[in-house]
Amino acid sequence: MDKKYFFLILLLLISTVYSYHQLSPGICECDSSLDCTNALNDKTLCYDEVVLNRSVQTNSSFLTNPNLNGTTFSCGGHVIEANYSTWQSAINLTDKIEDAVIKDCVILGFGRGVYVNRPITGKSENISILNTTIGNSSFYGIDIAGCNHCKVLNSKVENSSREGLNFVYSNYFLVNNSIFYNNGLGGYDGIHLGSDVDGTFNNSIVNLSGDSNIRVSGSSSIKIDNSVLENADRSGILLYSSNNYIYIMNSRFRNNSRDGIETLGGGTKSYIFIRNNNFRDHIHSALSYSIDISNGRDIIVENNTIINTSRGIYVQASSGHEGEIYNNTINCSSTTSRIAIYAGDYSNYFSNTIRECREGLNLQNDYINVYNNDIRRVNTGVYIGNGLHMNITNNTIHESYENDVKILKSINKNYCSTLSFRNNIGSNGKEILLSHGENNIENKELAQLILCYVENSTIRNITIVNDIRRN
Repeated sequence: MDKKYFFLILLLLISTVYSYHQLSPGICECDSSLDCTNALNDKTLCYDEVVLNRSVQTNSSFLTNPNLNGTTFSCGGHVIEANYSTWQSAINLTDKIEDAVIKDCVILGFGRGVYVNRPITGKSENISILNTTIGNSSFYGIDIAGCNHCKVLNSKVENSSREGLNFVYSNYFLVNNSIFYNNGLGGYDGIHLGSDVDGTFNNSIVNLSGDSNIRVSGSSSIKIDNSVLENADRSGILLYSSNNYIYIMNSRFRNNSRDGIETLGGGTKSYIFIRNNNFRDHIHSALSYSIDISNGRDIIVENNTIINTSRGIYVQASSGHEGEIYNNTINCSSTTSRIAIYAGDYSNYFSNTIRECREGLNLQNDYINVYNNDIRRVNTGVYIGNGLHMNITNNTIHESYENDVKILKSINKNYCSTLSFRNNIGSNGKEILLSHGENNIENKELAQLILCYVENSTIRNITIVNDIRRN
């Protein structure tokens, strides 16, 4: 062979193999899909970090199963963009990966921005997506199926046709200081936390999702803390199917089209803790709730502030697993059609503050305890319908516009016999007295007198000290 051609072929081989180059010990830079893949697979020269040194466009996945173990891939702030709409993933990891970082990337126009699939050899471990923006995905922004200790940190996902973030079969996840904007464009959720998932969602924003901002389905031990969930086409958080040990705390819910927090689907929702949140502007329909929990077991709703809502709180628990709703402040901001608390079965409502609603408490279910609540400037303080074993004690109801307490005219006699109504104070600081059965009532000044199937009784010398017409 001619020496000239021999050296030309040798030069081409060398340039193909070593088109990436080392910047410093363990750190290499690359400029193409093949180049970056080869660099990541080279654990002799590039064992610490591989850096993309320019923006690129591609017709297919940029990285498919490189050896990212123990390595950082950085885009250096550059853009990886699909030339045309594709279902492929910009970064496609279907092999088991451990201790990897993907950072400083802008990924645009792929089917999935980052895809981590559960390999048959076991779940991946400790993959971090850091300081990365993913936009215009035709499927998911980030799709993680089978990764323990995976993290999404200081990142932004926007304009995905399906979920901006999808976690399934993944434990101990962490999402922190990230933004998910305008995802689920095809009528999907902004974020899906699915089967066999547990972890923490912190200090993040989810806004303008095509269905709910966050859907939790079949998960346990989920903590959503100090986050903002606004302007969803459905609810801020949807608890779908069976979920256990869900903690929703210190977060802001605003202007979601259905509810702030909603439950749906079969299965029991157990150990749900909703604490120290702020809910505002859930008024898109007469049935828009700030908090709507049904089929629940062991529910705590504590220290939340609710402003401008059609219905504030509904909790329905099951026998032996009560809901506890206390120290909440609710201002419906309208007395025309709005209810602060619609009480469900097996639930306890105490030490709540209620203002400016049509009804403060609507009681039409069984085994409800209502005590030490402060209700004022509402049309009706407490509405009592057909419900067994209701206990209404030590509440203060004043400055009502129509009734301190209103009872269903057609209430069943059996419901009256199981109703306990004691030590409730109405307008002008006087007692509200509800009587049923055989009682003699004489020589009293009352804010209101309610008779519920009274028989063979004497009622004499009663003064109603109240300027409320209907009392």
